[in-house]
Amino acid sequence: MIVIGLLLAAGWLVVAIEFSQTGWDFTEFYIAASVPVHSLYDRAVATAFGTERLAPLGISYFPPFVRPAVFSLLLRPLAVLDYWPAFWVFAGFGLLAYVLSLVLLFRQLHLSPFQIPCFVAFFPAMFGLVTGQDATVFLFVLIIGWLLLLRRHETAAGCVFALCLYKFNLVLLIPALLWIWRLHRALVWFVIGVILLVVTSAALTPLSDYLALLENISGLTVGFVPGGLRGFLIRFGLGKWYPLCAVPVVLWCLFLVHRLPLSDGFWVAIVGTLLSSPHATWYDCTLLVPPMALAWLRGGLWARSGVLLLCFPFLWIFGKVFTEISAEIFLLGFFVRSARGFTPSAVRIEESKTTN
Repeated sequence: MIVIGLLLAAGWLVVAIEFSQTGWDFTEFYIAASVPVHSLYDRAVATAFGTERLAPLGISYFPPFVRPAVFSLLLRPLAVLDYWPAFWVFAGFGLLAYVLSLVLLFRQLHLSPFQIPCFVAFFPAMFGLVTGQDATVFLFVLIIGWLLLLRRHETAAGCVFALCLYKFNLVLLIPALLWIWRLHRALVWFVIGVILLVVTSAALTPLSDYLALLENISGLTVGFVPGGLRGFLIRFGLGKWYPLCAVPVVLWCLFLVHRLPLSDGFWVAIVGTLLSSPHATWYDCTLLVPPMALAWLRGGLWARSGVLLLCFPFLWIFGKVFTEISAEIFLLGFFVRSARGFTPSAVRIEESKTTN
């Protein structure tokens, strides 16, 4: 299985070398690494840098940096490299994060080696690396926080989840999960961490500039397609119904979070966020890897068949939005089936035994 996984990884490398839009989104990070921090959200500065440094390389798309300013400091070392060497370093780091995520996941859940090729073939994670996205790093941070929670290291878990402010649109239900499970210390440290990151970001770049960018994000990105429930409704001309439809989805997910063990409820919160978030897309479905692993482990033949289907790249190539929402609904369906027979009190007793 490892050999097959390596062959599949080699196939993705060939795709990255031959694909005309490899590194399409990486310009966001390279420009953020290179321009002055106080000009991070100044489109004129970003466009001028791109025109001078990147256009001669045939690169014409300069997407905005949509993360809080403090996280741009982590990207600064990329500025010492030319664009393409910087991209390969960035993609290599993302691949390493994905490998480490799978190692932690396989050790925690005692998964079958048969799943190795499945996750190497998983389109959102691997093609996300090709396009220059960072979802695999975010997955690694979430898995670390999840494992810390399971071991009741609440302070450390809260601090790790604060780092998720990097893509806050993907963890909107995590504070609710911490509250429901009465993990108050984790919640307090999460809030403290978020406050520190916001204050630091505001000191680096005016917060008003960042908020203005978020308000105009749709007009500044090329090819961004909202996913989840919002994207699905937009395609049928029903976008105005999104808030009304998202509320019951969120409430249902919170009910499952309350009813299921913490090990499962955490990923329900992630799947629910992906489904109901106003700003998520196909590469963010990298975060579905752990729930897919849980479905394979416990769901029986129907769940394993669904997981195998989701690992088939052509479904994503020819229908990203529909495959994305189908994946999220399928995994929520798995958790609904898992919740049968559980009661909140029984779940907490079992969690206590596991922890001890």
